[in-house]
Amino acid sequence: MRCLVCDSVETKPYLSLKTHQYSKCFQCGCAFQTQISTTNQVDFHKGPKYKLGRLLAESQDIALYTWQIELMKRYSPKGKILEVGCSSGFFLKTASKAGYEVLGIDLGDENVIFGQYFLGVTILNRDFLQLDNSVQFDWIVMNQLIEHVTDPRAFIRKARSLLNPNGHFLITTPNLICAERLVKWPRWFGLRPIIIDAFVHPNHCVLFRPDTLKKILTQEGFVNVKTGYNPTGFVSGDRHKIRRLIAKFIVRYAPEMNGPNFYAVAKKL
Repeated sequence: MRCLVCDSVETKPYLSLKTHQYSKCFQCGCAFQTQISTTNQVDFHKGPKYKLGRLLAESQDIALYTWQIELMKRYSPKGKILEVGCSSGFFLKTASKAGYEVLGIDLGDENVIFGQYFLGVTILNRDFLQLDNSVQFDWIVMNQLIEHVTDPRAFIRKARSLLNPNGHFLITTPNLICAERLVKWPRWFGLRPIIIDAFVHPNHCVLFRPDTLKKILTQEGFVNVKTGYNPTGFVSGDRHKIRRLIAKFIVRYAPEMNGPNFYAVAKKL
């Protein structure tokens, strides 16, 4: 089985669930689904059930987006942002209030309509990989997106092609280190494994370790790559009880990389 990230055949079966299976790559360290198609991914993410779920979840994440904007200001306090997979546009609205010029891209006209009429932001119903490179940005942002695509390197390369010189790339994604620990720890004590949504979500194609994503970004021409804990479920209104407990009682007193989600910020020269 070839790895979805590095195309290596040095892989082995890793985790089997009822609806899908993961393999582990020895070359790059990621975990990836063994049977998933781009067509199925697109159809799922264009569906009304998924879109409504994201709308409800993101409407509660304003505190998280404010935190992310403060992080971005440390690198570049102004400029033009393109958010890829922007969904309903709540991050864009938060960034716009902070003084950034914003544009979003996602699949489906529902996002375009909601963003325009309810949030006052512009969203394009386009295929990101087909976007015209003549328009350049100071920031490309992918919030909880990279794990949903079957060719993450293609998305990373496209992001770099759309960035101005010295532009920045922000990715947030589930943390494979945390997900693996939550699977293994209960087994050590003879308990039933706890599988958090990083693995359970049937449309998570690839799960990354922070060091894995950092290595890939460097290989694709980015520099000054920094990673850290992205506090999804802690500063936001996330109602997922397990995630809230992890964030409140474990992550706060442990190294940043133990968190259920992490961010990576990289610069294009």
